[in-house]
Amino acid sequence: MSKRAWVTRLARLTMSLAPGAAVLGTSCAYDVRKSLVKAGLDFVHGAAGDILAAAFPVADVLASK
Repeated sequence: MSKRAWVTRLARLTMSLAPGAAVLGTSCAYDVRKSLVKAGLDFVHGAAGDILAAAFPVADVLASK
């Protein structure tokens, strides 16, 4: 492929990706990204709490005394 064909391909790719980059750079995308991270952290927090409660049943040990 010639250099001109590569430049044309790169220009077309850039023009097709530019609108998507503009949309993802808006504040709405920031809010979506922020809520996805928060949901992921909430899930990890809950799962870690369940695992620790199952591994170290402190409440059961204290209740049996």
